[in-house]
Amino acid sequence: MMRSSLTLLVNAPLEEDQRKRIRDLGVRLLDGLSEESLRVAEVIYTTRIPFEPRQVPRLRWIQLNTVAVDHILTGAMATTGIRIANVRGAYSVAVAELAVGAIVALSRRFQSAHSLQLQNRWPDDFTPLKGENCYGKTLSILGYGSIGRHLARIVTGMGMRVLACKRCPERKKDKGFYLPNTGDPEGLFPEEWYGLSNIGEMLSISDILVICLPLTPETKGVIGPSELAKLPRNAYLINVGRGEVVAEEPLLDVLRTRRIAGAALDVFPKEPLPTGSPFWGLPNTIILPHIGSFTREQGHLAGEVLIENLTRDLSVSPLLNLIDPQRGY
Repeated sequence: MMRSSLTLLVNAPLEEDQRKRIRDLGVRLLDGLSEESLRVAEVIYTTRIPFEPRQVPRLRWIQLNTVAVDHILTGAMATTGIRIANVRGAYSVAVAELAVGAIVALSRRFQSAHSLQLQNRWPDDFTPLKGENCYGKTLSILGYGSIGRHLARIVTGMGMRVLACKRCPERKKDKGFYLPNTGDPEGLFPEEWYGLSNIGEMLSISDILVICLPLTPETKGVIGPSELAKLPRNAYLINVGRGEVVAEEPLLDVLRTRRIAGAALDVFPKEPLPTGSPFWGLPNTIILPHIGSFTREQGHLAGEVLIENLTRDLSVSPLLNLIDPQRGY
């Protein structure tokens, strides 16, 4: 069974070649939010939801071009029953690669080497530049979604041991969107699986902790003082998920006192990070301005999820990446 037609309202960047592919599917494209375009739209491609349910009487589903959905869950549209999909999986390669770069930068003392470069100086003493191999280390992934799964794929090839923690560790497979030859949809890479209830056991044996969790009521502050205290002194913490998943003051304390070796932070509870934040001055911390998914390919990959879901809808197949407002992702 096939659906004969569909009207798509585009309210996010979409490449011209992708527009052509969508038209070739028999989809009618409209651009820009107006009273009339909202009234006739059956699908809307957007970053945010600046419209009310009463304005979209024919709307069947929304395709976000973002992975994060916490910004739309408090709006009226989240309670209507209209399906909302995100682009989980489209940006996973970029974010996972950034995490790997941060791990290598910390473990091989890139910051110290860069400091010398800024001084036009070759080191007299190489000791501060002596790093550690990634090979043989234990990397724990908190939030084994599409980002964590691609990270696991990369670091397994580097000879690292992978541990995974997720809300339902018994559900090892993932049926979301994946780019070809990426990720771990079958859940094959982790040697051990943990739930949030026994996360402390995982943290205590982690050389590197990478946080990939979305922000939900359940995940807010899930890494607090007691969890940070369980990390070994040689551990690195990488956060590419959401800033509020980690309690900020306890994290600042363990970094200042070198209770852990260092951190790379791409997300913060308050963004932009205030100029007076003490995180800026920590020599064992890499600060990134929330650029995990910010690559030249970002918009194109989001459009690929849209095209996949349009194709599925026209063939009356289940959509990918539908969010659950109750779970918050």
